[in-house]
Amino acid sequence: MLGTARFALVVAMAVVAFVSLPPPAGAAVRWVTRQGTAGEPFTFTALPDALEIYEAGEQAQNLRLALVGVERVNARSPVYSGRVPDPRSIQVLPNGNLLFADRTYPMVAEVTRAGEEVWSYRQSDDAALSRPFSAQRFTRQGVSATLIVDRQEAYRVFAVDGQKRVIWQYGVTGERGLTVNHLVDPFYAMYSPEADTVLITDNNGANRVIEVRWGDYRAGAPDNGFDEQSIVWSYGEPGVRGSGPGLLEKPHCAQRLADGNVLITDADAARVIEVDRASKRIVWQYGDTDEPGPGPGRLQDPNHAVRLSDGHTLITETGGGRVLRVDRGKNVVKQYDVRTAGRPAGQGTGDPDPRAAAYTRDGLLAVAESQFQQIVLLGHATEGRAESPPLDAGPAGKAKAFQSLTWQGDTGPAGTRIAVDYRVDDGPWRACVFTSGLRRFDFPAGTVGKTIRYRVTLGTADRGRTPVLDAVVIQAIKPKTGGAGGGGGGAAGGSGNSGQTGTYTYPPAAQGGTGTSGTGTGSGTHGAGSGAGVSGSGSGASGAGAGASAAAGPPDVPVDSVGSGPA
Repeated sequence: MLGTARFALVVAMAVVAFVSLPPPAGAAVRWVTRQGTAGEPFTFTALPDALEIYEAGEQAQNLRLALVGVERVNARSPVYSGRVPDPRSIQVLPNGNLLFADRTYPMVAEVTRAGEEVWSYRQSDDAALSRPFSAQRFTRQGVSATLIVDRQEAYRVFAVDGQKRVIWQYGVTGERGLTVNHLVDPFYAMYSPEADTVLITDNNGANRVIEVRWGDYRAGAPDNGFDEQSIVWSYGEPGVRGSGPGLLEKPHCAQRLADGNVLITDADAARVIEVDRASKRIVWQYGDTDEPGPGPGRLQDPNHAVRLSDGHTLITETGGGRVLRVDRGKNVVKQYDVRTAGRPAGQGTGDPDPRAAAYTRDGLLAVAESQFQQIVLLGHATEGRAESPPLDAGPAGKAKAFQSLTWQGDTGPAGTRIAVDYRVDDGPWRACVFTSGLRRFDFPAGTVGKTIRYRVTLGTADRGRTPVLDAVVIQAIKPKTGGAGGGGGGAAGGSGNSGQTGTYTYPPAAQGGTGTSGTGTGSGTHGAGSGAGVSGSGSGASGAGAGASAAAGPPDVPVDSVGSGPA
């Protein structure tokens, strides 16, 4: 199931599964540790608010910059002045301002992203304004107009010009019906400049979408000039609820596409469908008909859908608290979980109620959200850093020679970045330098320790995009030990004992063994040390002894040999 999961694992030491690869004869033992997709889950000492872990299916997990509320229009904004918001629609205007309809206030308003009012239409302008559910700004024949759906009690769709004069209306104010110039439950409307029509979604009790010719309107004429021929296209049997061919179950939104097809959000059927204009066949669908749910390919009470310029479909799912971006192949390209992203401070309980969504020119997603009483602009955090706990990356408590660190994922377009640092035992943090676009970093020779940590930093200059880290892979091998050191010198007339086994240090420097009566020397990686002392002269004072060890074959890594033995 798609979803996001935020968590922090506070641990002193992470026990991470590793793979021990059986080496060929004579080769070093190799261990591979993988966190993220196709491996163990990511473990971090703490996950900051700027980052989130996204569960993309079984054994599929990635780290990305979290979605946060960048800007908000809410009760504290000037346009509301302390009143409780109830936004039901959202449109991003070419100048960057936001146009929305508020059901409860009631009003339609254009505001800046800071919530400052630029234009509004309220009951002080129209006493009949009842429950505005959607609004659209458009230009027709050089005149800027705002199309308003006034739902229950008004049952009308109308347009006003910049001076707030009504210049078009379908539906008799205050009269419900299915006949010409009547609506039952208007929910959404959109003007189509290509056809010079208005596409009206008539919801509960009507279960239909009708396309009405704009030019037939005559103010004051019977039925405002409309007749049956004014409805140039329709879908759904008026007053009949169903999900079979040609039927709808409480449609909430319809958009006329450039090729004439119509995209319909059929809420109670739990689907978004694209209907061929001529044949009225469904040619594309997302959501299993009459099977609501949170699983892949399913929807819960979809409220709004719009086809984007790249062919993707942006779906606002009220029941699931999500906004989905879906491609033609029905793959979820991006998911905005409004349950966590943009949740107001102090709003610890309750589910969100997203009603509609639209992109801003700078890549943010503007969401009209009625339960949290806000319009929130969602974008990614600009930078986040997370650090793993100490990882054994092989047998616990044993020294390992670390060979490489590889990250897998996507930095996306220019402006996004991923940086990785590492730390061996209690040493300093060092940067992994990935050259020529490669994502594999080879540790310097002699990078040996019992544990290793990694630290990742994700950043973006475009708040509409995030880099994605899928996995981190660390490889290590068993370090090789040197040969035996030279023995100590013997006492006068005696012989030195053999040196002890050498140990590996870095940087390499061979050092001989020591004795009470003589000094031996030793070097080598695989040889066995030996030493012998010579007797002293004169009064039996101790003499100097010498020892040596031979190495068989060149070393794989720099090796030191240190030996010592008693006299």
